[in-house]
Amino acid sequence: MPRDYSGAVSSTQIGAVAESLVATRLMVASAGRLSPYRPLADDAGIDILIHDKHTGCAVPLQIKSRTVTLKRHPNTVHFQVRCATFQSSRTALLLAVLLDPATMTERRAWLIPMNRLESVCRRGKSNLIMRSSIQMDSKDRYTQFRCADLSQVADRIIAQIDR
Repeated sequence: MPRDYSGAVSSTQIGAVAESLVATRLMVASAGRLSPYRPLADDAGIDILIHDKHTGCAVPLQIKSRTVTLKRHPNTVHFQVRCATFQSSRTALLLAVLLDPATMTERRAWLIPMNRLESVCRRGKSNLIMRSSIQMDSKDRYTQFRCADLSQVADRIIAQIDR
């Protein structure tokens, strides 16, 4: 019996799309300076290594993606990082990205240093929980990490590398 594929895109597929989107957009936005690579295994929660062609440095990046906001709060998006895979690091970054479900393009993004994640996220039973406004002018604990798009994310990654 043939499988029915008329349902929605799975969360695993959305994650794969987000990782590919981030990788390609960072390459383009940085004019080729940033070159993303996938680790053979992401058991440490790192989805992509961003190699900087100018300095030779590599920045580990964990990517979390969503396509929907909260039903009761349509300007708020919810992300979770499993404590089991979380590792605080001076160089690693978390990129949380809200994708438009129809076009699979970014609506908003947040770039947070992993060594700051525990101090800004709420700790749940087994997850670090992030709930942020998608409004660029909102003032919440994630304001300093909010990016309008992946071009701004690329600029911030380059700025961190160049420090």
